[in-house]
Amino acid sequence: GYGAALKTGVRTAKGDILGIIDADGTYPTEDVPRLLDHLTEGVEMVVGVRSGKAAAFPLLRRPGKAIVGTLAAFLVGRRIPDLNSGMRLMRRGLVEQFFHLLPDGFSFTTTITLAALTNKLGVRWVPIAYAPRLGTSTITLGRGLFQEFPNFLTLVVRIITYFRPLRFFMVPSAIFLILGMANLARTLLFEQNISDASILLIVVGIQIGLMGLLADLIVRSRG
Repeated sequence: GYGAALKTGVRTAKGDILGIIDADGTYPTEDVPRLLDHLTEGVEMVVGVRSGKAAAFPLLRRPGKAIVGTLAAFLVGRRIPDLNSGMRLMRRGLVEQFFHLLPDGFSFTTTITLAALTNKLGVRWVPIAYAPRLGTSTITLGRGLFQEFPNFLTLVVRIITYFRPLRFFMVPSAIFLILGMANLARTLLFEQNISDASILLIVVGIQIGLMGLLADLIVRSRG
């Protein structure tokens, strides 16, 4: 798979700076020195941000990309210009730190991006000209909708819960608590009663919040 090939390259490479680039003619190899100029002190990874007409995703793939990108940006707490660009330079230490998390499939680049951002490591984004692909993509519309999209969505949630679980759990916790309090206020006001549904929603919200706090403590103790 894509990730397995990259991991083999990482194991074989001898340098302290690792570079990856998709071999489909879409990325400008002549921009590698320009990306290298941005790999300054405190920067662990430089990502080539795709731009130009060829960088636009097919219409039917845009909703899925938008959902995954928005979720990732919310959970990370910042905008992500290009979540899974196939052209980037990385310090060896960054890759080795998260090597055990990197998958053998297409999610290698997404994983290393989320791992770096959730750990507040230096990532720099550099616009590059993205060219039309040479050859045919192995990701068809059906595969993209029914296989890759759920995989990407699962990956985003898994990485965030691994590094920043509180940010993930606080959303459903807040939703249940708000619904429970709203229903409690309604039943007290109009029925002079406390409904079982209100108590259940509030208890579930508290439990989810406590799960998030516990997971966050585990992450912090892990260092």
